[in-house]
Order: sequence, then C-alpha cells, then structure tokens
Amino acid sequence: MTEREQQLERRVRWLDRMRRGLAITAGVLVALGAAYEMAQVMDDDWPQLHAGALSLALGFVGWLVTEVVFAAALAFWESELARLERGGLPRATVHSRRRK
Repeated sequence: MTEREQQLERRVRWLDRMRRGLAITAGVLVALGAAYEMAQVMDDDWPQLHAGALSLALGFVGWLVTEVVFAAALAFWESELARLERGGLPRATVHSRRRK
C-alpha cells in the first residue's frame, strides 16, 4: 500500500468518524453568529421570537451545507482510493426490469 493510499484511508476514517459532530458544531456556530448579528442589526421593534427562529433556520442551513461539503469530500477521497487500490471504480451496468 502506497503512502497516498494510507493517507486517504486515514482521512476517510477520521472524517467518517467526526463528520456528524463537526457538522452539528458548525450549525450551532452559525446559529449563534446569526443571533449575535441580528441582535446588532435589528431594531427593538422586532420580536425576539422571530429573530430566534431565523437564527435556528440559519443554523440548520449551516449544518446542512456542512454535511453536503463533507459528503462531497468523502466521495472524492473514496473514489480516489478506489482508483488507486483497484485501478478504478467498477463498471456501471444497467439491468432492465422484466415486465409481467
């Protein structure tokens, strides 16, 4: 096994193990940052419930975007690892369904 293959395996294992916690942390940080910025920008006539709900929604979007970025990185690294180990990804085949 080459050094590059070992490095990719370590990256994939680490990110697969830590992905959920990192994404949740990123979502919480986005929500807290949004809450702080909204407190600075919004006037006192804005209801706090609306600002809190908007902060939660932005935190959810931050979590979702982080999950997508991590999934893309994992797919890229796993594809490269498969290419290095097996000479490429297996060939895709299409199977037609039989109609009854």
